[in-house]
Amino acid sequence: MTIEEISKIINANPTNKYIIQHLDENTVELILEIMEKLNSSDFREISADAEFELSDIPIPYEKLQKQVDSTSSFSKGLQKRFKNLLKEINNKGTNIEYPFIMKSNNNSNEYSQIKEFENGGSQTCDYDWNFIEDFIKNSDDKISLSLLHTHPNPLDSQHNTLFNRYPEEMSELGVKPNGLNISLADVYAQQYLEMLINKYGKDITAESTILMHDGTLISFSTQSGLSLTHQQKIEMTNSKEIIL
Repeated sequence: MTIEEISKIINANPTNKYIIQHLDENTVELILEIMEKLNSSDFREISADAEFELSDIPIPYEKLQKQVDSTSSFSKGLQKRFKNLLKEINNKGTNIEYPFIMKSNNNSNEYSQIKEFENGGSQTCDYDWNFIEDFIKNSDDKISLSLLHTHPNPLDSQHNTLFNRYPEEMSELGVKPNGLNISLADVYAQQYLEMLINKYGKDITAESTILMHDGTLISFSTQSGLSLTHQQKIEMTNSKEIIL
């Protein structure tokens, strides 16, 4: 892909421009590296009948800058929830994306409460933005919020992704197989959350959290570019009990 084609994709609509304009230089350079390896005709911004958009580009989380001052943690109840979710996203029939939002108690960095939204599909999910905006608008507490969703194991049915289209090129740049990266769609969701917090002038710390099918749990912020704020490994449990 040429620089001119990349520019056309980035400037194709307000969402694409917003995503890139609010990223750090390191992440933008990584995105450009990835896009240079791809064919512009695979993108709807160039070809109307194409399969992918800018938001489908995967970002290897291991190449992100790390926010060393982050102190977020998860309650024992949420840790148990993650273990059960990990089992679900590795089982055929339940291997889908599950969206949630988590919050801490007032003046705490530990996430301890969770709200489920409607289940997603094998590759996509939606947050209830009306609920989220209303919650932020009416919140008077100093809390932490985190969007949470799962990246399921595709198992027998492989996802239609840029990694599958360009496995060699993507691997050379550190991109992992399906479900083990951050997509630009994930990044934009976090940017939108932080935009709502700024809109209402609330004292809320915001992150996004992804539970990947290999047990990797990562959190990231877009408050100042794109940075990794948390990473740990979740081990699958045999228990079906969910404790909150």
